[in-house]
Amino acid sequence: MGDVVEKLHPISPEEYLIREDKAQEKSEFIDGYVVSMAGTSVPLERISRNLVSELHFSLKNKSSEVFSSEVKVAIGHKKAFYYPDAMVVCGDLSYARGRNDMIDNPILIIEIISPESEIRDRGEKFLSYQTLPSLQEYVLISQNQVNVEIFSKDEKGWRYNRYSDLDGKIAFQSVGVEVALRDLYDRVEMEMGAQ
Repeated sequence: MGDVVEKLHPISPEEYLIREDKAQEKSEFIDGYVVSMAGTSVPLERISRNLVSELHFSLKNKSSEVFSSEVKVAIGHKKAFYYPDAMVVCGDLSYARGRNDMIDNPILIIEIISPESEIRDRGEKFLSYQTLPSLQEYVLISQNQVNVEIFSKDEKGWRYNRYSDLDGKIAFQSVGVEVALRDLYDRVEMEMGAQ
């Protein structure tokens, strides 16, 4: 099941937040429209668990903290709220709208992509995330093959690196953490020939 945009009349961010607080299933919000999120999968859950565990362990005694997909990122000027698969905040948390379930200062945002979510993750979401002054890295992780793409921001703009060697490591430069791809994809079954 893919992401589905509600084609009803636009609603306000306040209406969305009231609905979301009561909802059984998570949805995202952009410029007045609610987007139902795609369902999960075993590969996505395994990658997410592995990723958050690795980041949590590596950041344990530092001023940075990892969050899973239960905490929203707020994009102020676009009036958008997303649930990234993982994000890291360094230093003090900046809560959006005074709520403890929304953050607007991540340094690193990670999305685990599926065929259903890939267009939004590469397009609309990345464009929105780039407007966050704090963001230094955006990462796309494939759940169907060994493929990690890292977009890193520096003084010249956004740089791109791709990692697809299961025996290699990926470097999250914004938080000074390396993760072995074999650990990231632990117990994840790949498509034939994808490894």
